[in-house]
Amino acid sequence: MKRFVWIAAAVVGLLVAVALIVPFLVPNDVYRSRIETAASDALGREVTLTGDVGLSLFPSISAKIEGVSVANPEGFSRDNMIEAGALRGVVKWGPLLARRVEIAEIVFEDADVQLERRADGQANWEFGAAEPSEPAPEDEGVGGAVDAGIDTASLRNARLAFIDATSGASYEIAELNLTAQMRAMDTPLQLDADGLFQGQDFELDLTLATLDALLGGAAADVEATIGVAGGDARYDGALTLSDELQLDGAYSVSARALQNLAELAGIDLGYNLAVLGNVRAEGRLAGPLSALKINFERATIDGDGLGASYTGDVTLGDSVTLGGSFSAESRDLPAWLGDFGIQLPEAANVLENVSVSANLTGALDTLKVSGIELRQVGPLLNAEYLGDVSLGGDGRFQGEVETSSGALRSLLDTVGVEMAPGDTLQSFDVNGAVSGTFSRFSVSGLTAE
Repeated sequence: MKRFVWIAAAVVGLLVAVALIVPFLVPNDVYRSRIETAASDALGREVTLTGDVGLSLFPSISAKIEGVSVANPEGFSRDNMIEAGALRGVVKWGPLLARRVEIAEIVFEDADVQLERRADGQANWEFGAAEPSEPAPEDEGVGGAVDAGIDTASLRNARLAFIDATSGASYEIAELNLTAQMRAMDTPLQLDADGLFQGQDFELDLTLATLDALLGGAAADVEATIGVAGGDARYDGALTLSDELQLDGAYSVSARALQNLAELAGIDLGYNLAVLGNVRAEGRLAGPLSALKINFERATIDGDGLGASYTGDVTLGDSVTLGGSFSAESRDLPAWLGDFGIQLPEAANVLENVSVSANLTGALDTLKVSGIELRQVGPLLNAEYLGDVSLGGDGRFQGEVETSSGALRSLLDTVGVEMAPGDTLQSFDVNGAVSGTFSRFSVSGLTAE
């Protein structure tokens, strides 16, 4: 028995020695050539390795490839689509015996990836079509699916860029550091990342309940938070990959600098969004992205000169529909609109403290605004409108209006109406019912003083 033990120990020692020695007996050029050929054939692009290639089988399977590049097709702005300093990976021996691939570590260092679409629509991420694979044989009771897990996968100092010549869009994530962990396909995926998006700091934290469920078309629980310069957002709910992405969960958004966020996203609305101040919203998201229903438990704008809130729903689709209540108040509406980028005629300077509340229902182009309470209070003009407005067709409105002024001459002078000197016409008070379209209306029950 002792002799058998010694023989077994000698065999194991020999195998370990072979595992340690064999990788160093194979020249690097052999690894490099085989990897370049296999990768080039698979991608239909020239793949080049300019650095060292190493392989070790003990105490774990580990490999390192340095200086990796994947070429672009002709006609793109640079020679390579992907350039990377080094790719390192470590696979544990033990779990392989149980048909489980357990990656101890995989690291992609100094990666530089530039995705690009030319003006003619061709994109550099469109690789040659692979040959159709044979259907997998049915499970006959031998073996089974190979499970996989990752202790740590990371990108270090990566750059990801997207350039679209058809739309002029251009985005860049630089100095990206990303770490992901997933013990198995049916265990949570945790991901943390930080870097610079369009030159601004960002952080991302994400937990996905199981990648197995997501890839299988089932709803997977997600917790995600992202913070960028000027704002942050959070989503806590379900995510489903079917024909298109579907959401069902709670969200919150806080934008402290909306103008900065719009610039980061490459959006130019032609207005000065900075005057909106703090924008906050929270509620629920439900449905596919193309017809997403956004519930606002409360959305607020808190700017210098304007405060507003909306409670209700907004549904996206071929047309945007609303169903909720809205309120807003401005202490100097003409000045605020001017700062925003909308210039009103000089006559609008009589407006000062303006407030409005209403219920909104329907699509934007046929929106019904009901229960309107619109008021203007100031030394030159007091006005009030109570009623409804419909934007469909020529537009219609119906309600009660009341206006008054204790400084009529000053009011008329402000709106550019000249009056002969005198002490008459110092004040007025008019009220009545109004109805009609935006181009033709009538006033009834009019009283004037």
